[in-house]
Amino acid sequence: MKSFYQYITELNLYRGVGDGSDDKYITWYTIDKKLAQGYADKRNNSKLITTTINLKKVIDLFRDNYTLTPSSFVSIAIKNTDISTIDIEQGKIIRKNFIDYFGPMSREVIHYWKDSKSKQQTAIMLKFFGFDAIRITEDGIDTYGILN
Repeated sequence: MKSFYQYITELNLYRGVGDGSDDKYITWYTIDKKLAQGYADKRNNSKLITTTINLKKVIDLFRDNYTLTPSSFVSIAIKNTDISTIDIEQGKIIRKNFIDYFGPMSREVIHYWKDSKSKQQTAIMLKFFGFDAIRITEDGIDTYGILN
């Protein structure tokens, strides 16, 4: 039997996949079946995947066109982390690598996972700070990037 906590944190999610789907570092799901089907319809050999997942620590990056500097992105992650649980020196290295890779400029959050290397850098940083997912709102619908 599920605990009350499991019940209230459990999400039923959908993902539209097909040729060209890239799940290596971040796998995107949505709570909306229609939105997921829209992504599937854009691909050859498409299908709709349904899953149920319990997320423990999600970083909320608001909406898909929200702009953020790499430094601010790391700051949000740090503010939502109990720093007594991390290696501070390793955290400084990860922060520096993330900022060096993306540069100082503000960008829409979707650019932090626009290609495989960006996904990798973002996943490394967020996983270090204990996150298991990203939440954004796309067209008013909650969408989750599960860190692999």
